[in-house]
Amino acid sequence: MRRRPLLRRDLGEKFSEGSRLLWLELERRGLRQSEAEALLGTFGQGRLNRILYGDRKPSLELASKVESIFAVPVAAWQSPPAARFTVPGARPVPARPRRSAA
Repeated sequence: MRRRPLLRRDLGEKFSEGSRLLWLELERRGLRQSEAEALLGTFGQGRLNRILYGDRKPSLELASKVESIFAVPVAAWQSPPAARFTVPGARPVPARPRRSAA
């Protein structure tokens, strides 16, 4: 049986400049999705995840909250990504330093 990867590596059809900018801002602040959801007061488990990956777009109300907290313009959710973006799960994992044999 083939196992599914734990981290998602693909983007949905609705991935936008808003999604890209929000990913970058969360990384810049060192926030997890759960921490961002708490700041936004979003309801529904996984709602922010589906927005970040481009499976859905935020409501106008949520887009306005994102703008006030994370400075992602509401209009950015209607624009295609301005630059290429690789989701964290698809990025190469940095090599761990090898332990020396004692």
